Amino acid sequence: MNIGKHIRDFRVSNGYSYTDFSKEVGIKTRTLSRIEKSGKVKQQYIEKIESRFGICLAEYKVNLSEKSVGEIVSYYRIKRGLTRDDLTAALGINKAYLSEIETGRRVPSAALLLKISETLNFNIKLLMPDIPDKEATVGEKVRYYRRINGLTQKELANLIDVDPNTISRIERNIVKLLDELREKLAEILCIDENLLK
Repeated sequence: MNIGKHIRDFRVSNGYSYTDFSKEVGIKTRTLSRIEKSGKVKQQYIEKIESRFGICLAEYKVNLSEKSVGEIVSYYRIKRGLTRDDLTAALGINKAYLSEIETGRRVPSAALLLKISETLNFNIKLLMPDIPDKEATVGEKVRYYRRINGLTQKELANLIDVDPNTISRIERNIVKLLDELREKLAEILCIDENLLK
């Protein structure tokens, strides 16, 4: 068991920088860095961390299902050793926007979420649990692929020349998708038409 990894996971998943965490538990930043990298930890440091946060490091596991989108993005960015500047350069967005995503003040488009998960190398399902599987309805698939393409219901409706309420009804599985509309949707959403059957 690597206690250093458990400490790092705990620190990162709770949004602490090296400096903040070091101050919180009374360990020098340099010492904390060594602990996390080597996994060699003096018992006194384990006791300090466990008593301060009321956890057992040996049993600590990160539960990302309880985290917000911003917290998950922040967790993986820090875990991969990237600064906000590094990630914004890779994504082509500005630092203020990433900060707003990580702090929960902004919700990024599905397309940006996909790009973030690919850049940070984690499963998009953590950010978008509604990814359709083979049991998904046609409406769930339309909603998902519309979002991945960064389109609102109104924008999609305009592209296929229908009333926006039609898209809403399709996504809620209130109306059946006709063949002509299925073809248009598949073309606009860049997917195989058979996915919408």
